Amino acid sequence: MYKSYIPNDNLLFPPNLGDFIPADAPARLISDIVDLMDLKEIHDSYSKASDGQPPYHPAMLLKVVLFGYMNNIYSTRALEAAMQRDAHLIWLSSYQFPDHTTISRFKTRCMPYIKVIFSRLVLILVERGEIELAKDLFIDGSTIRSRSARWRIKWRSNAEKFAASADADIQEGVKALLEQVENGDNAEDNSPGHVRYTKEEAREIADRIEEKAKKEGLKNVRGKITAIRKACDRKDAHDKTLEQCADRCGVAPTDPECGIMHAKEDGYEGMATPNYNVQIATQNQYVTNYGAYDSADDKSINMDFVDTCVEENGVKPSGVVEDAGYGCEEVYVGLEQRQIEAIVKYPNYDAESTRRPVKPG
Repeated sequence: MYKSYIPNDNLLFPPNLGDFIPADAPARLISDIVDLMDLKEIHDSYSKASDGQPPYHPAMLLKVVLFGYMNNIYSTRALEAAMQRDAHLIWLSSYQFPDHTTISRFKTRCMPYIKVIFSRLVLILVERGEIELAKDLFIDGSTIRSRSARWRIKWRSNAEKFAASADADIQEGVKALLEQVENGDNAEDNSPGHVRYTKEEAREIADRIEEKAKKEGLKNVRGKITAIRKACDRKDAHDKTLEQCADRCGVAPTDPECGIMHAKEDGYEGMATPNYNVQIATQNQYVTNYGAYDSADDKSINMDFVDTCVEENGVKPSGVVEDAGYGCEEVYVGLEQRQIEAIVKYPNYDAESTRRPVKPG
């Protein structure tokens, strides 16, 4: 004999979905924490108009998104599908089923307030006694791949070379056009003292000569005018790349805020790829703050991240614990000036501590 199995059986009383969610399930923890959080910035971002369909509650959407992240569900379409079959997600959404577009728009809406919401979560941990921000802070970093493709990188050295080539084409094109058409029509433009033409001057000269060619019927000038304008456009594009690069070696056009750096175990055999250097501060196994930087050098960004932790958490830690990758004079002096104890190994600490002692004599 088998146990009774009756598909689509009608129950006298409908079951409560919460009965199927264990008391220690992560979904219950997420629900309790989000209910404690102040989401006023997200609430204020919604329209207060009375007409139209009312939106889904932000707390419900935030619970669903956080639960998806905990279970490696990052795609909005995958999250939409999971909400149709996962009892935990159905319980969190209270039998509401937003589509992937709604979830995607909610993520975009929350983007400016993520750090504020995270800081309030840290304060909840402080109130519950899980962490004490005034104690030692443990800091470490790791590289995280950017969404930009590696083959789309624009290198600073190439941009400098191509910008110089475009500028040379502008100078040659303008001088050749003036000699052919105007033969020194404007003495100010073609005088020996006029060394170089800017992009704006080149476009102005091209426009003036084009207008003159239409009135006087000049021939064999259209090609030179077009070449000047294309050279100016190329110069604009390469100058924009140099501006985006700033002091970096390159830039990814689809994610200009990331840095071009080497990452461990990224599958590219040590080649520089678009990455972020993510710094994380922890205490008692909880993340208390984070920051994403475009520089691969931990030493140069360390003090900026420490200041960010102090400013956003509102408490100065008694000490900072870091590995030898942060050990340098800049970090030691910076922590001393901020009256924070530096528990940071210098780079040769391990090698010197394991070295065999020299026998006397």
